[in-house]
Amino acid sequence: MSIVNQIQEQFTAGIVYGDAVETADGVVVPAARVFGGGGGGSDAAQGEGGGFGLVAMPAGAWVIRGGDAEWKPAIDITAIVLG
Repeated sequence: MSIVNQIQEQFTAGIVYGDAVETADGVVVPAARVFGGGGGGSDAAQGEGGGFGLVAMPAGAWVIRGGDAEWKPAIDITAIVLG
């Protein structure tokens, strides 16, 4: 299996959505923003290399109660202060 295929297999909903947490009132499903990128190459001497990076930040959570879903955004205090 190529490295590209292995990386692609890692990008699933599980990266963005965490495990659901059941509470007395309903279910909470945490979510994150995920960004990634990578690259690779080779040279004339048959040298090869590559790299990959991934950043994940909390985005919020879906709160599900009584059949209704409500989005609760995460608040990034650092972005507010620096913004």
